[in-house]
This record gives sequence, structure tokens and C-alpha cells, in this order.
Amino acid sequence: MHFLATLFQSQIPPITKSELLAQTLAEELRCEGFPEFNPQNPIEFSGFLNYLLDVFQQPDVKIELLLTDNTKVLIHFQIQGNHHEEFMGLAPANGLLLFNTNILFKLQNNRISEIVMGDKKVTLTTNKGAIYKFTGFNNASTSA
Repeated sequence: MHFLATLFQSQIPPITKSELLAQTLAEELRCEGFPEFNPQNPIEFSGFLNYLLDVFQQPDVKIELLLTDNTKVLIHFQIQGNHHEEFMGLAPANGLLLFNTNILFKLQNNRISEIVMGDKKVTLTTNKGAIYKFTGFNNASTSA
């Protein structure tokens, strides 16, 4: 998903980000399985991305394409960084937070109309080196 990689590559100007989202996302989105809230339009999706950037200070993002066809794209999404804000019930710990998930994007009229996040995993490594792994979240199905 080139547009996601572009959004996380660097801090792009808000107008460019808005244009990119408007060109890529349908006006009404159906989102399921997102941490904290499910965006319903490009503006809310932009808010969710801003939230991730607040949670994961100085994020390292990796996106791996798993499957694609004319109507859907399945990726593995990973983001890690300094845990700065509350995330999925975890109070900010200033340790290293790692979030992994599979994301299914469904396309309609050449725009993303549905986004389903599933198989979510969170790992927190504290400043003292303790590692905590969290799984079993209410995961949506991302099977294509």
C-alpha cells in the first residue's frame, strides 16, 4: 500500500496528506478492528494516523504486501517506537512499543471503501528490559 508508506515516510504537509487520503479513500469508510476507534471517513482516518504518530514517537514502520487482486489488498503492518500515549489500554510506559497487525483493504470504484484490521499483537519492552506480549484482542477476520 504505497499511500500508507508515503504517509509514514516522513511528516508530510497536512494539505498533501489530505489530498492523498481524498484520492485514495472513499468518502464513507467501513472500518473494523482498529485500536481505540473505527474511522468512518478520510478525516477520521487521518485522525487515526495522527494518533498512531502520537503513540509511537519516532516510529519505525514496515509494510509487507501479502495478497493483492483487483478488489482487495492484504498487508502486514508493523509500527514500533517510544510508547508516548495510551494505546489499547496500556498507559504510556516510555518503553519500546511494537504493534503488528494484518490489514485487509477492500476497493470499490478504485478507492478504498473498507479496512479491516485483525491478528493484532502488541509487545512492550520496558526501559529495564522486561518484555510483555499482549495477544487475544478482539480481532476481526482479515481472510481474503
